[in-house]
Amino acid sequence: MRQLFKDKEEVEVEGVNIPVCGLSTLIETKKGVRPKDKEDLLFLLGKKEYLERQHRNDT
Repeated sequence: MRQLFKDKEEVEVEGVNIPVCGLSTLIETKKGVRPKDKEDLLFLLGKKEYLERQHRNDT
């Protein structure tokens, strides 16, 4: 649970800030055995790689 608070982000929806888990925590939660979790995990890992590349290109 402590990791969740370290990795939280806030998303604004219609003027309201909503705390959500960060990408790293979401990836950890998707390391399950359900087929849908595996699909989600592949997508999230790709998203993380894309964001890391974008960050490297911006610096």
